[in-house]
Amino acid sequence: MRRIALPHVSFFVMAMLLAACATPKTRVELEVDVPRKSTGTAESYNYYIEGYLNELDGKLEEAGKIYSRSLEKDPNSPHLLTRLASILIRQGKLEMAEKLVRRAASLDPSNKHAHLLLGGIYTALGRLKSAVDVYERLLEIDPDEREARLLLGTAYIELKRYKDGVQAFSNLIDLNPGDILSRLYRAQANFQLKEFEQTEKDLNFLLERDPRNIQALLFLARIDEHRENYEKAEETYKRILSIDPKNRFARARLGQVYIRKDNFKEALKEYERLAKDEPGNREVHRTLGFLHFDRRNFQKALQEFQFVLARNPEDDVVRRYVAAIYEELNQLTRAEEELKRILTRKVETGKNEARYLEAYIQLARLYGKRNNWKKVYSVLDRAAKSHEENDRLSFVRGAFLAQQKRYDEAIPFYRSAVRINPKRANYMFSLAVAYYETRQWDDVEKSVRRFLRFSPNTLMR
Repeated sequence: MRRIALPHVSFFVMAMLLAACATPKTRVELEVDVPRKSTGTAESYNYYIEGYLNELDGKLEEAGKIYSRSLEKDPNSPHLLTRLASILIRQGKLEMAEKLVRRAASLDPSNKHAHLLLGGIYTALGRLKSAVDVYERLLEIDPDEREARLLLGTAYIELKRYKDGVQAFSNLIDLNPGDILSRLYRAQANFQLKEFEQTEKDLNFLLERDPRNIQALLFLARIDEHRENYEKAEETYKRILSIDPKNRFARARLGQVYIRKDNFKEALKEYERLAKDEPGNREVHRTLGFLHFDRRNFQKALQEFQFVLARNPEDDVVRRYVAAIYEELNQLTRAEEELKRILTRKVETGKNEARYLEAYIQLARLYGKRNNWKKVYSVLDRAAKSHEENDRLSFVRGAFLAQQKRYDEAIPFYRSAVRINPKRANYMFSLAVAYYETRQWDDVEKSVRRFLRFSPNTLMR
């Protein structure tokens, strides 16, 4: 499931923490960031001031060199360590920055700025568990540190520790009931927990204060989708688009709602508009391909799928659809080529995923259309080697045999499919038909009775 993007708080907070974010235009409004602890020597201090002025002018390379000279004169200054680390962060040198900030935190364990920077670095490096440890340690030092609790909550959400995220943001809301950002993030965590009533309380609180809060409206619409209340979801997505016509997420979700309502004409309109707004978006073209395929507009579907494959040749789901299109157009050789490309990748990767099983079945069906039964069973035998105890494969093997009226041979495969997945009524029905064709009347009765347990209305139809 695609997640709704919320503001990237860690970057935002880090930006606030770094005085280095100043531009020459704002320089006159700033005071020199004097170290909280003495830098040891006048020479070190002078280097620091020179480095800071270069930083304000955007001369990061020069500022970093001068801060390094200052640090040589006073190597145990936590403030200088974090200052130089700030420059390295802006230059994307996160590993180097991490070493300096860790050293600053070890020299001054109560240094909040160092801990916040370190947590931000770990988050940027994808080391979220380490970030959580840093924020939790900082909160032990200062339980009222709001930024740390906010960042801790977002890290919990990224780690899918949603209950912990709810608690972190609830603590912030207890301190400030009007905290909009914390309510939005708590709503996100509760949404992931499917605690929709709790989610709605926060969202309604936000919308009472700002009826145009798009993030809150997006979550409300997603809740309605989960509840299959598609009319209400459609209404909310349209409301969002009236506020922000360029909101691509809302437009994509509106398209999905139309698909759920079998309104493919409107879904096509939304995705065609998205394709114009995002001409390089593979997912949009992918969905357009599926929509055209479902409407049997094979040439347009093929065009969309070829666009996707040109940018991602390993999208085997799309490639199977391309093969299906060639099959519909009776271009069986081209369909065969596409399926063989998928199965060649299967051999290369050594994976036994469902997409590969479907490619085997599709290829067997192609050979069946040509009445090349030797190749049909050769392909299915290859599939069986890597997909043992698979009910769908057993059923398909039985169906091919039944197609040739080889019912005695089909029965063991149908029975295997029923044994693996006894709740599939069509498996049981096909087995009953095979028994009927072979005049095994007792087994016919048993199979029909079992079939009717799963499809009790069949006789009425």
